[in-house]
Amino acid sequence: MFNYIPYLSFLTSGIGCLFILFLFRRFRKIFNVYWLIGIVLCIVWIEFYMYALTSKHIYQLLFLCRTANPFRAFIPVLLYFYIWIMLNPDKKIVPVQWLHFIFPVVVTSLVAPDFFLPNSQKIALLDIYYKQNNILLLRPAGLIPPGIVQPMLISFGIIYGLYIVWLIQKTKIITYCAKSRENLLS
Repeated sequence: MFNYIPYLSFLTSGIGCLFILFLFRRFRKIFNVYWLIGIVLCIVWIEFYMYALTSKHIYQLLFLCRTANPFRAFIPVLLYFYIWIMLNPDKKIVPVQWLHFIFPVVVTSLVAPDFFLPNSQKIALLDIYYKQNNILLLRPAGLIPPGIVQPMLISFGIIYGLYIVWLIQKTKIITYCAKSRENLLS
């Protein structure tokens, strides 16, 4: 069963790329779709990273090493903006809402030192990973101490998920359908 994981990850990332191309080709004039494209792009990057890591192709793609964490941080925020715009099609994004991007940008800047490691250090890290697969959890992620990034990103995702569910429940479905009827019919 585990032999198929790299192929499934590669297939998922390929289908995601095709979906992005479809969305861009079909709906490029609708700004709201770019939030969805951002979400799918993050998922595609994470799946391609998983493909490269599980198939050991990451040795040829060293730029991928340790890059999934920023994309995991951006998914909840992009999903928030996509849902918020879909629930409030007549409202504009207020500049204060851009503060939602603070956490993903901080996470990206804190894990960024790992992106710029020399290739020899990345190869040594990968060699240790394939011998002892929990080494990535025991090693600091950039400037963040070991064992903190994953729980922090999971907590961030759960908090945003609950907040998005609250936003959806707060918006009455009938009101949403009445506002979006014109968008759905066109």
